[in-house]
Amino acid sequence: RMRSYFWRTVRDTAAVRARLTQLRAQMEAERARHVAAVRDVLTPEQRTTFDANVAKLEERQKGSRRGR
Repeated sequence: RMRSYFWRTVRDTAAVRARLTQLRAQMEAERARHVAAVRDVLTPEQRTTFDANVAKLEERQKGSRRGR
């Protein structure tokens, strides 16, 4: 019984991880579209500041992604 439960759990966990990976990719693509849309309406001076802020945000987020 335990062995059956274990393998079912392993498969379920793998399915959940695969789905989370898929959703994470979709969210990142959507975020990139939003960043591009905002950037399109900015002046060149504003883009410089915006790009720097986006880079800082991405750097901070890298540090919070423990093992992803």
